Amino acid sequence: MEKKLFSSSAFGSLTDAERRARLYHLEQELGAFIGQSTSSAQFFRRTKQSVEMLRSMGHDLWHMDSDGETFEVWAGDYIRPNMVGRLVITFTYPDRVSAEWADTL
Repeated sequence: MEKKLFSSSAFGSLTDAERRARLYHLEQELGAFIGQSTSSAQFFRRTKQSVEMLRSMGHDLWHMDSDGETFEVWAGDYIRPNMVGRLVITFTYPDRVSAEWADTL
């Protein structure tokens, strides 16, 4: 995953239309990575690896929700409402990824 394409600062500098296209590209990249999972346990390991990659690119991501079997949601820290524009990622087993950019949570 290319930092220059998917870093927090890269997303912040895009227009809304450009950001939607980049989010779709991110969904494809992450979907390809987690889609290689052979079990739900491996799927959840890969979601965490994906989140760590995104964190290393400056995204503020925290575990927000999960049923422990089929999905996880990662988003910015809602305790710090002064942060505008945050990545929200939803992983759904076995290979679906949804990426959004929320102005506020």
